[in-house]
Amino acid sequence: YERLCSTYVINPANYKFGTTSICRVPLNDRSREQMNAIDPTTGCMGCASGKDASHRNIFGNKYGQNLAAVQIAREKRMEEIQARREGQER
Repeated sequence: YERLCSTYVINPANYKFGTTSICRVPLNDRSREQMNAIDPTTGCMGCASGKDASHRNIFGNKYGQNLAAVQIAREKRMEEIQARREGQER
């Protein structure tokens, strides 16, 4: 999951058949009809990990880029909180 637009797309509870989003399917594993498919919630065109797995711009639109920025900010904030907690314990 080193490339991921949102944790929403990997939660099977969010999809009809208990699977993950189409954006998690590498392009080389998609049918011709699925090649340009995007996730309707995140707008991600394909963030499946691996060499040559998907688009250069994995989001293909501004909304997905904003989601990535939010996720990075959350991770950074959690690291700051954890560092503060560890500092208080000492």
